Amino acid sequence: MTHSIIWKAEAIEGAARLHKIDPIGADLILAAVYDLADNPAPGNSVLLGDAGLRRLLLGYYRVLYHVSDGTVTVTVMMVGKAAEPR
Repeated sequence: MTHSIIWKAEAIEGAARLHKIDPIGADLILAAVYDLADNPAPGNSVLLGDAGLRRLLLGYYRVLYHVSDGTVTVTVMMVGKAAEPR
C-alpha cells in the first residue's frame, strides 16, 4: 500500500533552511521522506509512543512524522538536525 506524503509548514521551513546550509543533506532527507510512501516504518525509524508518531534518523538529521494507515498518509511534522549521529 502506497502512502501519500503530506508536509506540514514547519517541515517545509526546516527543509528549506537545511537546503541553504547543506544541500546534499537536504537531498538525502527528501529522498528518505519520499521512500516513506512505500515503507513508512524503515529500519532507521523509531516508533514514539503508540499514536503513530515516528522519528527517522539520517546521520546528523532527523525527520518527525506521523503514519496514518486509515487515510494512507505520512505527515512530515519536522525536519531538523540531531544532537549526534546515530
